[in-house]
Amino acid sequence: MVALGKILMAGPILFSLFLAFTEWNGIDNYKEALTGEDFWTFVRADVFSRDFDQMALNDGTGVAGSVGARLRRGDALDTMVRVGLRAENFDDVVATDADDHAENVEFEGRVRWWLTRNAALDARALRTTEFSPLSNYELENLVEVGWLQQIDARLSARGGVGYEFVNPSNTSDTFTRWTVGAGLRYALLDNADLTFNWRTRIRTTEATDAEYTDNQFAVGIAIRL
Repeated sequence: MVALGKILMAGPILFSLFLAFTEWNGIDNYKEALTGEDFWTFVRADVFSRDFDQMALNDGTGVAGSVGARLRRGDALDTMVRVGLRAENFDDVVATDADDHAENVEFEGRVRWWLTRNAALDARALRTTEFSPLSNYELENLVEVGWLQQIDARLSARGGVGYEFVNPSNTSDTFTRWTVGAGLRYALLDNADLTFNWRTRIRTTEATDAEYTDNQFAVGIAIRL
């Protein structure tokens, strides 16, 4: 219920972001701007897995659902915001606490600049809480820049590099890690996309036995409303 409350509270925030975006672009009548093909909402569902390179760290699987909105300004610029809930189960081969599952809210925002009809540069920010194999839970803030390439009318590919700021739930110090990711999107219908995404996170540190790499894979579907 707490997670659901956070999602409902985020609605006015998301709408305010879109109003600010329209004002920044010099739109006097935002009601007219947020209709038709320039503005739409969507729902999205994903299944994902997470695998660490060390046996002592707990792997996991999960599902996620989210709702969001997208705003386009002409042919050059579009932006997206979404809020969702992710639920994951993890193995307790090496247990770190009594739980074997977690549910957490996530927020994402993205701005994309189309340099040509088929290629775009984008920047995204993601904030979520995730189960940690070392400290129970981590508050994560990810910033990422990427390149999107439209391959044909239905298929597109994206690659990106990011930097993640992590705040553990225990008394451990905050730390950062690099991320590298890639993905494919295929348009099943005019209003439905199938997605496949991969992301690896690399933590490097001078602390003993504290370096690790994990790979995340996700398959999802997004439906435009």
